[in-house]
Amino acid sequence: MQTLLEQRIAELEEEVSLLRRRLALEADEDAVFRIAARWSLTGTEAALVAILYHAAPRALSKGAICDVLPSRKGREDDEVADVFVCKIRKKVGKGCIETVRGFGFRISAEFREAIRPLVSMSHAA
Repeated sequence: MQTLLEQRIAELEEEVSLLRRRLALEADEDAVFRIAARWSLTGTEAALVAILYHAAPRALSKGAICDVLPSRKGREDDEVADVFVCKIRKKVGKGCIETVRGFGFRISAEFREAIRPLVSMSHAA
């Protein structure tokens, strides 16, 4: 009984975390636009970068990434995250997003620092 309860608590905590990331992304549309413009990313690619930025230093599972992406909500295709990360790496550089084997992805510390001024502009306005 206790194990089931602990498992359900962990699931709910992940769901709350996911909802917070969605809200942060929606509130930060200007930063997403600036990220897209800086590296010639599509809106979805820039949204993924923003999601990983807000989750840092934690990694996000491929499923969580698909759940949060505006154009992919509710889809259960883990390869979608792989495709978007591949496209971002081609445009920004291989070291911008790190792979966490068997789980998902996280933004590199260096790329996070490069993005910080673009996100800070939103909070200063």
